[in-house]
Amino acid sequence: MAGKAKKKNNNSDSQRVLFQALGLGAIALVAIIVIIVILVNNSGKVDNSETDPVVTYAQKETTQPQTTQVKQEFNFNNPGGLTISKKDCKAAVDYSNPATSNGMLKYRITCGDKTLYESEFIAPGQSITQITLDAADLAVGEYKVMIFIDSYTMDGTATGNGTIHTKDLVVTE
Repeated sequence: MAGKAKKKNNNSDSQRVLFQALGLGAIALVAIIVIIVILVNNSGKVDNSETDPVVTYAQKETTQPQTTQVKQEFNFNNPGGLTISKKDCKAAVDYSNPATSNGMLKYRITCGDKTLYESEFIAPGQSITQITLDAADLAVGEYKVMIFIDSYTMDGTATGNGTIHTKDLVVTE
């Protein structure tokens, strides 16, 4: 009688081990699928974090569905930030929208809650090489500014795509 009870107990242990192995296998399979989905979703993104910290953002949903996707390209050559003089608040920049782009761009610079600059629409093939900031009230010193690059369709509809760059603004005498 003792032999039968032991045999039944071994079968029960074997079944428990089998179910545990199947459960762990299922969990591992789900984890692999999640990793694959994350890798596929991130495969087209470029990491510029070492040279230019960029945060991508999306505008809140509009009531009108977007049907046009704007190819987002731009030239943003101010690697160290911006320097202006209190006298004229002008800064040399290289903000452009390549001729191959199929949409328009706008550049906006803020310091805290204050908008220091907002460009007009920049059509494909156009660029801005000098801007004047609304910064006469800033004291001489160094500030952190946010540079927003927003994309629009050719009819001026916001696409909800864009980037934010954090840069230094140096105000000199």
